[in-house]
Amino acid sequence: MRLDHLYLDPLHQHRGVGHQVLQWVCAQADRAQLPVELCALKGSEANRFYLRHGFVATGEGDWDIDYMRLPLGPSVRAVRSLWAAFQARDWATARRLLRGDLQVVWWTSGERFDGADAFIGVQAQLPRGLDPALIEAERLEDGRVDVARARRPPAGHILRHLVLPRRRRADHRHRRILGDAGGAAALARAGRAARCRALRPADDPRAFTP
Repeated sequence: MRLDHLYLDPLHQHRGVGHQVLQWVCAQADRAQLPVELCALKGSEANRFYLRHGFVATGEGDWDIDYMRLPLGPSVRAVRSLWAAFQARDWATARRLLRGDLQVVWWTSGERFDGADAFIGVQAQLPRGLDPALIEAERLEDGRVDVARARRPPAGHILRHLVLPRRRRADHRHRRILGDAGGAAALARAGRAARCRALRPADDPRAFTP
């Protein structure tokens, strides 16, 4: 899909009208699972507007910058909803987005969590102000895995997670999260998160020598 022009009368700018229109456009694209292309004049405030709505620059000419927004599928929406729930410390919503048999592996700290309740438990133990904020979530070409990057304050540690949202097509709850701890491991080692255990690859029945 291509959005050729989007102009607002100056008297009606800065009232959220453009946001509502672009949300509608993106919703149509997501429903059809098609990307949206557009261009914006260099130096225009429209560039920041489109970047805030998930468009990325793909090229530029003498006068314009080209942008594209890839469609969001249900799995990416589920990933974004999970991080939003963490940010809001809404543990009930976060729990509904996870399968009960969730498995979480934190490579950097060598820890793993079996079950959604254990994972929610350690997230809830984090002090306020350390909740991660999502930077991006992308759907990989194989359609099964979403890559999420988040920033945890105050040091700005970047968390990188691979999220496998579902086994069945209609179930978009997360079943496996692979990534780094970003500071939560210290809480787990202090005993604040029950059912956290050390990750020993040699003891994992799925592990094998390559």
